[in-house]
Amino acid sequence: DGVHRGVRRLVGSAPRWDYTADMCIAAQEVPEGALCTVCFCDYDDVQDEPCTWPGCRAVPPHPFDSQKDYRDPSGVALGKGFAHRSCVGQWLQMKNLSYC
Repeated sequence: DGVHRGVRRLVGSAPRWDYTADMCIAAQEVPEGALCTVCFCDYDDVQDEPCTWPGCRAVPPHPFDSQKDYRDPSGVALGKGFAHRSCVGQWLQMKNLSYC
């Protein structure tokens, strides 16, 4: 009959999930005297380890302050520092980052 009967979705077809601090990858080695790139404190708390982005599969993991760089063959311009797991968690909450 020519009448459109489609349903308009307010969001995508897949459910969205928030990134959490638990998903962050622990840094394997941190240089002596390194500071958190978010709060600029040292890593003296064993419970709040230095880490990087959730899902980083690079070995060793990319530093937290790395940036996308499509001119580089790897696609990443390496940064110099990591961040506390709690700092990354707060930053993810503030930015409201999620994935499907």
